[in-house]
Amino acid sequence: MPAVSAPLCVIGDFAWDVLIRTNSQLLTGGDTFGEVLLTPGGSAANVAVWAVRCGMATEFIGKIGRDRLGQLAEEDLAKEGVVGHFLESDEHLTGCVAVFVDETGERSMVSGRGADFYLLPSELPRDTVRRASHLHMTAWSFFVDPPRAAARAAARLASECGSTL
Repeated sequence: MPAVSAPLCVIGDFAWDVLIRTNSQLLTGGDTFGEVLLTPGGSAANVAVWAVRCGMATEFIGKIGRDRLGQLAEEDLAKEGVVGHFLESDEHLTGCVAVFVDETGERSMVSGRGADFYLLPSELPRDTVRRASHLHMTAWSFFVDPPRAAARAAARLASECGSTL
C-alpha cells in the first residue's frame, strides 16, 4: 500500500512551557501570587498543531527525552491529530521553557537545553521528509548545532524530492 502524502512536514522543537503569570510585581526573595501552568509548546510543534487545526495533514519530526514529559509530548501531538516522528534520547530530558509574564504583560523566557537541541542528521526519518510536499523549519532549528545540521540535511533532502521549503 503506498504511503499517503503529507502536505506539510515540520521539523524542530517540542518543549513544555512552564507559564508563570504574576498578579503583581515579583517580590524578590519572597512570595508572589499568580498562576503556574504547564502547556505544550516549542515553535515547530506549535506550527504543526495549528496546521492540523486549520485542516492540513501534518507530520512532525523532533527529539524528546525518554521520560514522562516525552510521553506526554507524544500524547499531546497525537491528541491534536499531528503524526509525530519522535526520536528519543536517554542522555537528555524533554525540553522545557520557563515563560514569565509579569503584571504588565511583559514576557521573559529561560530555555533549557533539552533533547530537542540534539537532533542529529543521521536520525532524520528520511521517508517522512521525502513524502512531504512542504518542509517547514522554524528559526529555532538554526540557532545552534546539531539541530542546524539536521534542519539543513532535511532541507537538502526535501529540495531533492521537489518539496517546497
